[in-house]
Amino acid sequence: MDMNPWLMLGPAGMVAVGLGSISYWRRRSHASLRAFLFGGLVWALSVAPKSVMDLTVTPMLSLKLDSSLGSMGALAALGLYVGVRTGLFECGATYLAVERTRLRDASLDEATAFGVGFGATEAVLLEIPSLIQMAAFLANPSLIDVIPPEQRAFVIN
Repeated sequence: MDMNPWLMLGPAGMVAVGLGSISYWRRRSHASLRAFLFGGLVWALSVAPKSVMDLTVTPMLSLKLDSSLGSMGALAALGLYVGVRTGLFECGATYLAVERTRLRDASLDEATAFGVGFGATEAVLLEIPSLIQMAAFLANPSLIDVIPPEQRAFVIN
């Protein structure tokens, strides 16, 4: 059983879009690399507490909601929770970065570079694990046998 190599296009495309957007905006605007890196740092700092919550609070909350609201009610409540939490942390971190740093006085090109760095970091870092996993499947197709049968159908030719 071989992995469908076309599956690499999704994560590879996300990485290409992330890196390509930085390259494009840097060439077009001559914005400093620091602005892109600062955007990436703010993204990482905004996602860190969400990751901690996903390992600690979210599983307990999910069980509690499921037992009190049922599957559909819990799904709706968790969707609201994840959306509000993401908005608060990611938008809040961005707001604080602008409010408390020299980014407040940045040019439009530098502010855009910050935003591109924020989004590009997310695109690249979220897809690297998928690329590594798919590369492992391509290099060692016997790993596909470890995947549960219902998921295996999605990755084979």
